[in-house]
Amino acid sequence: MIYGGVQAATQSQYSGVAGFYGVLSSFDMRGTFDLARHLQPEAKRAVIFTGSAVFDERWKSIAEDMMSDVRDMEVLFVSGLSLQEFRDRAAGLDASDILIILTIFEDADGRRFVPADVVATIAEVSGAPSYGVYSSNIGRGVVGGSFSSFEATGAVMAQQALKVLNH
Repeated sequence: MIYGGVQAATQSQYSGVAGFYGVLSSFDMRGTFDLARHLQPEAKRAVIFTGSAVFDERWKSIAEDMMSDVRDMEVLFVSGLSLQEFRDRAAGLDASDILIILTIFEDADGRRFVPADVVATIAEVSGAPSYGVYSSNIGRGVVGGSFSSFEATGAVMAQQALKVLNH
């Protein structure tokens, strides 16, 4: 079995399983934050949005760990909102704030979404520049982020599949 689009922590869970081949992807929350700080050196606050799905909550936990050493600016994690509440919160941000939108697969009302679509609907009303951790966010209102592309991950998975088939 070949799987991809995962981070090192997920891959390590399957490292001892015979016949499992993983392809890592980089969804770099801290790199995205560092890019935002470089582009917005005057920023005093970073606001990080995550949804209510189990996957979203896991992302929030990872992000909290990655940001735990930031002491020179306020870092605010926002979750547990409806899509409209996320939009309202984003609209109220200041242009000097940094908004990082991780995933929102599900909102607090239990509605499910394609995260890239949610990024677009939030970024379009945000008072602050929006950043993301997935290449699929490009062209949907985000300034940028630090990530590998899903296309590159797919190409490496295809190469791995060919190696497995040729053995």
